[in-house]
Amino acid sequence: MRTLLWTLIQLLLFSSSLMALVVEDIAISHDKQKAAFIFNDDTVNIYELKDGSILAHHSLPEGMILNKIFFSTDDKKINLYTDEGAFAWNTDDGKRVEPTSIEVLHQEWMNQKHLSSFQNIKRVMSYDSVVYNNKEHTIWTAKNETIWIWDKEGKDEIASIVFKDLAIDKIYYIAISENGNYIALDVKMKNEENRVIILDGTSYKIIQSIKAQSGFVYGLDFIDNTHLLLHSQYPIEVWDLSTKKRTLNLTSSGDDKNSLISIYQKSIKPYKPIKSVFGLDVDEDGNIALTGIGDTLRSVLLNKQGKLTQIYQNIYSRGFDARFSPDGSQVAFVYKGEHLVIYETKSAKILLNMNLGGVPASSRIVKFSQDGRHVAVGSDGGTVSIVDISQKKLSKVVKLSSGVFSLSWINHSEVLVGTKTGLLLIDWQKDIQRSILTENTTALDTHIENNKLSIAVGTEEYGIYILNQDYKVVHTLLHKGVGRISYGEDGKYIVSASNESVIVWDRKDYKKQCTFINDEDVSIWAMAYNSRKHLIYIGDDNGEVKLLDEACQKRN
Repeated sequence: MRTLLWTLIQLLLFSSSLMALVVEDIAISHDKQKAAFIFNDDTVNIYELKDGSILAHHSLPEGMILNKIFFSTDDKKINLYTDEGAFAWNTDDGKRVEPTSIEVLHQEWMNQKHLSSFQNIKRVMSYDSVVYNNKEHTIWTAKNETIWIWDKEGKDEIASIVFKDLAIDKIYYIAISENGNYIALDVKMKNEENRVIILDGTSYKIIQSIKAQSGFVYGLDFIDNTHLLLHSQYPIEVWDLSTKKRTLNLTSSGDDKNSLISIYQKSIKPYKPIKSVFGLDVDEDGNIALTGIGDTLRSVLLNKQGKLTQIYQNIYSRGFDARFSPDGSQVAFVYKGEHLVIYETKSAKILLNMNLGGVPASSRIVKFSQDGRHVAVGSDGGTVSIVDISQKKLSKVVKLSSGVFSLSWINHSEVLVGTKTGLLLIDWQKDIQRSILTENTTALDTHIENNKLSIAVGTEEYGIYILNQDYKVVHTLLHKGVGRISYGEDGKYIVSASNESVIVWDRKDYKKQCTFINDEDVSIWAMAYNSRKHLIYIGDDNGEVKLLDEACQKRN
């Protein structure tokens, strides 16, 4: 059983979504060779326990409510019951098949939140948590701070347990080991603290109290008779209840055996951290921050060799932009629903988590001010939010007439804003707006040299405008549909990127230095330029990052 535990732990390490997503249910095959996990982003993964390899991955319609996941008795298919119907797949080839009838399951198979689906159990429908005690053949239910014990038919109450000496407000979840020696309760205390309480399976006395490192637990599962898995966002924990010690404390960085980074780097299986790269930034050392859409990982850090070096906790479903602070110590991501999260770059510690608005608008672009004290966030709902990082407060919300897709700071109070209806100069401290251009502005960057400001403006229809410090157009460059534009730090080149191509412009005469044509059936969504390393980084909707040199040639 110890071997099974650690193969499952290896599985957990390979399953990066456990670190960042919520595990809604787990099913272990009868032969203990496979495991199926369903996550709250409506995906299902089936794993081989002996080596953690993924046997199958399935995506479900968004927003389903899970009722049950389980293997058929011959382990040949995995069944999933939801509020929108039943699904089943062969575990070998992943093909859709007819689901197993849920009625064939014995009560022992049903976990605490699904026993109520049996029509013959009348008395447990209104309870917060329900679980079957396999040792005693009884049903345990919880409501608020009280546990009731029923006969196996759920008709007659046998006993109740009230924790008089503990300030328990609510029992969210009950899990009972197969041999009945341990009973685990996920509870919220009256002081709002979340704890896991362990009862002796015979006396029902409290023998241990666990506080999850993440602060909140979404579910409990016994891996075997002594090891308890806590479903939490981050980190994942496994506790050995016989020794009262944590046996797994999953970290995202480092080279120890519990490190996701170490597992990914040593894995012989390829991984793709992001299915579509929407946001990308590069620091002066060549470290790459990525965000976008992914089944599991969505926001990550790669080193200059392209190796995964950090995983950032996934709080929201879809990332649109990534940006390093001027000194590289912080990295900001913006997500669908107007969410901003700032992390400490190396440790991935969350420094700021702020909801700037809400659905249906999304934050599309984020930029740090030159002194690193503020970030400006633009949304497609037509707002620019100025956030004071040190004070962790929203300093200003500027409402505009159309969506924001590009930003660039001029100084500590002035920000250039590109919108669907034009280019604006906003002084957020004085609450002043000034119109600069009336074309749909999709990309922006600025460069100061010899105390003179140069502005590159990408537009949807009219190509690129180069503006001087008086905001007058001094050059026009032909590159339509530009989504990203960037000056080199040395001011020698400007790089512009559309969905189909990347162009390097020489600032001496503003002629094309070179052009990269994206001939693959994918679109370029993100671009960053590091003139110190003479490299251009492009991210596409295939989840890949390509490197170009300043001659537009691909680099390994």
